[in-house]
Order: sequence, then C-alpha cells, then structure tokens
Amino acid sequence: MAHQRTASDRYVSGGAGSTGTGALWTAIAINATGYDRALVCLTRGAEAGAAAAGTVTGSVYESATSGGSYVLRSGSLGTSGTTATATCLFIEIAVAAATPFLKVYGTASTTGTAAIPVAATAELYRGSRILPPSPDVTVISA
Repeated sequence: MAHQRTASDRYVSGGAGSTGTGALWTAIAINATGYDRALVCLTRGAEAGAAAAGTVTGSVYESATSGGSYVLRSGSLGTSGTTATATCLFIEIAVAAATPFLKVYGTASTTGTAAIPVAATAELYRGSRILPPSPDVTVISA
C-alpha cells in the first residue's frame, strides 16, 4: 500500500556536488530520529565532457550518533544506467532505531575529465505499521 504524505514528513538535503571518476561529495548527516522510513532520491544531471556516458552509484550509511562511525546500510546500494540525460535513482530503507543518523554518498564512473552533477534529498516518514485512512470502506464487525 502506498504511503500517504502527511504534515509530519520531513525533506532534508543529503549532499550535492559534481562528481567525476571516483569523486565523492561530502555527505551531510541526516537525523532520522523518530522516523521509521527514508526515501532517498539521487538526482543525476546531464553529463558533460565525455563521449561515453558514465554511471552514478548511490549508497546510504548509518550511525548511532551524528559524529559516530558510519557503516554501509545493507541493501542500500543503487546504480543509475549509463545515460547522458538527467535521471533519478531512488533508495528506500527502513530506519533502525539504534542507528538513526544517515549519510548519502554518490560516486560516478566517467571517462576523462567528465563530470556529472548529483544531488541527494531524503524524505523521512513514518510509514511502517501505519495504514492510510480508507473513508470509502465500511468495516462491519459481527
């Protein structure tokens, strides 16, 4: 069932930059305390300066504290296709109560001096174990 957006949803920037081969931007710590889901959108811009299009790989790391040691969240790795046009890569994860601080990283595989602009945004929401209201359904208990 789809998540209904509510006033309690929070949108935060997870970092941005223009990445080249192996380049990595400085990620921003995202405090997801109180939320149980995070939907990360890596927006990839059009690649400039290369004959062959490269890929963008995104990943989410988690930690118990904002200044703590971050480790790769299992199942959070995603890669965009080799396209020179703008596209989005979505990574959706459950937020663990013990490690609510997240960082989003993005790297590119490009040729030569090519660069790909990339930005990350995270939507934090309370989606697990909550069903949206269904006004068109009447429940009859016997």
